[in-house]
Amino acid sequence: MKPIIYNAAPKLRHNMRGFTIVELMISMVLGLVLVGAAASVMISNSQSFRTGKSLAQVQNSARMGFELMARDIRQAGSIPCGSSINIDNLITNTAWYYDWENSGNGQFVGYSSTDAISGITNRASGTEAVSIAYVENYGSSLTASGIDTYKFSRSHSQFKSGDVVFVCDSSKGSVFIANISAADSNNIVTVTAAPTVNTHSQPGTFEKNSVVGKLKSRTWYIAADSDGNKSLYLAELSDTGLVTIEIAAGITDLEFSYRLSDTSSFKSASDIGNDWPLVNAVQVTYTLESQDKNATESGHLERKFTSIVALRSRIL
Repeated sequence: MKPIIYNAAPKLRHNMRGFTIVELMISMVLGLVLVGAAASVMISNSQSFRTGKSLAQVQNSARMGFELMARDIRQAGSIPCGSSINIDNLITNTAWYYDWENSGNGQFVGYSSTDAISGITNRASGTEAVSIAYVENYGSSLTASGIDTYKFSRSHSQFKSGDVVFVCDSSKGSVFIANISAADSNNIVTVTAAPTVNTHSQPGTFEKNSVVGKLKSRTWYIAADSDGNKSLYLAELSDTGLVTIEIAAGITDLEFSYRLSDTSSFKSASDIGNDWPLVNAVQVTYTLESQDKNATESGHLERKFTSIVALRSRIL
């Protein structure tokens, strides 16, 4: 009998084979589609984040800028002793920021895009502005008064020599550039009218407990910052004169319209004429632009906000 010989070599099965070129190409295309979809979602999420961040910046700038400006507008013309008293301005300097009456226009004046404002050189062309004056009341009152010397018992941290001081009682008030002494051992501060910068050094005698305040004289406007971008600026009277402060970046334009007493419509600054003392409300429109130049596909993100602010010292 012949022995049975088995072939040890395995037989290849027909279903054991690799991918064809077509199958590989299809797989690669599907993979690229999935990668592209994932990348598109990531880019979209990144763009949404940047847009949301830019919008938050715009809103924060609008909120801060508007709240500060609105506070000043509401305070325009405010005096701690009442608006019906007689006021004597002793300051010889006639610049608007020292002039309580602002050449007869009162404590609130608007400027059109073509009006110049003395002392402000960095204002952006084609933009509007407003000037405001009021008396800041720090709660200081006189403990003693002569015809030219006033004393009050309070830390003088709010007052410095060179400040424009406002002293008033129930019937009168005086505005002058003051010399402020250091507080003595009893925390008493002495106020006198500085020589040469006032018409005289005797503002008058005031009742005990008369109010001592500081004149706030300000202009709100648009100017370019150090990077060339537009921002909201404040020009403010200080003990050394007029100083400018950047308040909020990204505010590129301001528009104002004004309502007069006993009217319902709002007018532009050029239509008010000599009626600024009759203005009792202001409509403020901000144009804001994101700081991110690529916040949207078209570039900067821009928004406008409008609000109306009433002057508290004037009857609506």
